[in-house]
Parts: sequence; structure tokens; C-alpha cells
Amino acid sequence: MTRFSFSVSVSSEGRNLISLSDFTLEPGKITVLFGESGIGKTLLAKTIFGLTDAARLEATVNGETYSSWQQSDRVTSFRKAGFFVLQEPSSQFNPSMTIHEQYREADLARPDFETSILNGLWKSDGWQNLAGLFPQPFRPSGGEKQRFLLAMALKKMAIQDDAGKLSPDSLFILDEPTGSLDNGFRNAFLELLILQHQKQPFTLLLITHDYTLIPWLERHPSGISGSVSWKELSRADSGEHLLSRFDPSDFISWQDQLSPPGRTDGQILAELNSGVICHGRTLTFSSGSEPIGTLALKAGTLTYLKAASGVGKTTVARILMGLYPAENQALTLCGINLSSAGPSVWKRLIWGKKASMAFQLADEALNPLATVRQVFTALHRPELASDDQILRYLTPVFLTSPPKDFLSAQVRFLSGGQKQRLNLMRSLACRPEVLILDEPLNGVDFKTIRIFIRLLSQILSEGTAILLISHNEDIFDRLTLAENRVNLTATSP
Repeated sequence: MTRFSFSVSVSSEGRNLISLSDFTLEPGKITVLFGESGIGKTLLAKTIFGLTDAARLEATVNGETYSSWQQSDRVTSFRKAGFFVLQEPSSQFNPSMTIHEQYREADLARPDFETSILNGLWKSDGWQNLAGLFPQPFRPSGGEKQRFLLAMALKKMAIQDDAGKLSPDSLFILDEPTGSLDNGFRNAFLELLILQHQKQPFTLLLITHDYTLIPWLERHPSGISGSVSWKELSRADSGEHLLSRFDPSDFISWQDQLSPPGRTDGQILAELNSGVICHGRTLTFSSGSEPIGTLALKAGTLTYLKAASGVGKTTVARILMGLYPAENQALTLCGINLSSAGPSVWKRLIWGKKASMAFQLADEALNPLATVRQVFTALHRPELASDDQILRYLTPVFLTSPPKDFLSAQVRFLSGGQKQRLNLMRSLACRPEVLILDEPLNGVDFKTIRIFIRLLSQILSEGTAILLISHNEDIFDRLTLAENRVNLTATSP
């Protein structure tokens, strides 16, 4: 049986990117690897699988030069017997071939496993309307592309198993496999994965930020938890990478104690009508199964907007912030009618004054060339004018005051988790009456999740109306009452 133990070192221009002397995967078991975005999880996995760019980075694996490792029998075996699902689905598809053609090429050529896997991931035959498309940036949606990639991995497992070649020596790596999926589709995928793993165990590295996988897998009736190893990658203050066991009970006990903060009887601070039209689609709201006339955000209340990936949750957020024009729109915010307002009105009355938004991707919200200091001094807030004031302001989300040289660091050199903290704190700096949070837990570790939830409770107690968009249903369903969970649907002409 193959021993999956690796010593990995990757650097760029003398700067250490990842260095672990003993990264071990248990053969025939599932290793779930947590850690904040940018810590090096993806780079570690791609290096092991032979996918790192040897011309751009200096790397060694198990003492071998990287060019030697890439050409080794070990890497050839990984690729022949296993599969790697990349974090960004669009990067793995060839835009000049249809989805269906790619699902049937090379070692995925057998069509006999196709329908059952795809029907299972879609919970219907709806995939058939998408399979003939040439993949484009926005069609199929990110979640749909992700399901097609997961179907390819599942199909490879099934083909290998049918040929008697699926074994503990087969390595599969899934990088953020459920990041764009709501719980229903996530769970459908996990059920298919568990079924295949219990039929014939193989070695799996599953990289994720979705800590809610823990109770789902630990409590699964199949007993799969006995085949799961939980690990977390972190970085010490010295910059050294640390790999440690993650105790699943820590998250489970924390999640089980969550309850709704805030209140439900506050004044309505923002209201958008159901039936608004944007990008050619009509967006409608409901509570449970009942249609509602408006999406209303109340002072001191957390409102949770829910829908499958690609339906239009972020579109609604951008309409509320005046970033997308819309038809058939009736929009008020803090008593101001903005139904037909132009950018000058939003800039003068709303942006940075009445409302703010923490965007889903911190890299879209922050200037990569700006320093941390400039991120906040650009807001021209008197309470954030000095270094000491900025450091005190950031302390709650960093647990301790960051070192002063942190303020001189450019955003592009920060980890994903650090960027996400800045993204949130910048949106709060103007003390908005209305705050929109789009996937606020994106790319952060469990420590930061707990900080964010405490901060959320504090913001609500101050009377802010919050609209939350997130796939972390197991967390945010516990933090909102049913009446404050709004479902979104979209229809095209």
C-alpha cells in the first residue's frame, strides 16, 4: 500500500510560500483540511499532484527537485488513478468544447455511469439543458460548473472501481468542492461520495472552509466519521507553517449553542419590491412558501437572503447599493426614495454615509496596491486618522493588536483571511445604518468565524439593519428566525 507522506517546500524569489516536513494522508481515508484562505492549502495539494508551475516557483517534494517529482512514477500514478478538482471551476473547463464532450473525453469516455451521477447531483434531469453548452464565465453558473466537475470526479471513481483499479492507493483531491453549493446540492454530492468510498475505499484530500461539514459527517448514519481525519493548516507568528489535528467537537458544541441575536420589531430602514427586473431576470421574494411584496430590512435585525448559487443574491445586494440599474424598481433606504436615483445621488447621500457593503471577494473590494493604512485613511474618518487608532480598531478581529509594520503591508501580500477581515472592518468604519454582508465567512478559519459572529451580535445591538448572503446555512439558520429568512427566485422571459 502506498504511503502518502510528503515533505514539501515551495518558495518564490526567496520568499517561503509553504513548507511542511511531514504532510501525511491516511491511505483509504478522507482527510479534511481546514485553514484560512491564502495559507497555502491549495499550493500544497497542487504541488503534491504535480500541478505547480515549476518555471515560476522553486519547489521540492520528498527531497526531489520539482521537475523530477513531476516526471516521477508516483505523480503519473496519481493522475492515472485519481482526479484533482480545482477550486475555481471555470479554470478547469475548455471553452472550445461542450460540457458533455469534456465529461466524456479521455479516461472519462464511458457513458454508462453518466445519468445516475448527474441526476444525483442535480436531484433531477435538469443538467441535460446545460450539458450541450460551451462553458462561459457566467453560464453555466459557478455552482452548476462545480457540480459538473464533481460529477467528473465521481465518474472517475466509478470507472476505476468497475475496472478493479480503485484502491487506497488512488488519490483524489477536491479543492473547495462545495464552496458554490447550497446545502441541498452539497449534501447530494456528499451522499454520492460516501457511497462510493464505502463501496471501495480510496484516499481523499478534501480542502474546505466549510466547517459545517463537521457535524454533517460526524453524525451521518453510515458511520463514515470513522474514516475521516480532521486537520488544520495555520501559520505561527514566526511565519512557520503548522499542521495540527482539528477537534470536531469544538465546532459542533459551538454551533449547537448559536441562537438569534438582535430583534425583529425595528423600524424598516431599507425596502425593495418583489418583481424587480435586472439582467433580464425577474427577482421575487418569499418567506417560506408564501410570496412577500418586499424585501424589508429592519433596524437591529439580521435578514438572511437565501437561494441556490447563480440565482441572483449578489445581484439583489448590488441593486440595494445602487450598483446595478434595475427595471420595475421601488427602492427606499433610510427614508430616501432611490427608485430612479442616479450615481450622484447615491454618492452624495448613501455610500459611506447611510449604507455600506462587504463584498463576497475581498480582492474585488480592496486595492491590491494600497497599504493597510491607506485602506482606512482613504475613508477620511477622524477616528481612524492615526496608526494607533487604526490598530485599536482592528484589534477585535485580530484578537490582539497587529504589529505596527502590518499597516505598511500592501493588501496583495496579505492572506485571504486577513483581506476578509479588512473587507468587513472597512465596511463598518462609516457606522452604517444598513449593512450588506455577501459571504462574510468566505475564506476564513474557525477562530475568525467566531470573531465575526460576536461582532455581528454587537453591530445588531447598535441598531444596524443587516442583510446577509451566505451558503453557510447551518450557521445562519440558527442566527435568524424563520420570519427573517427570505427566499429568492429568478425567472427569465
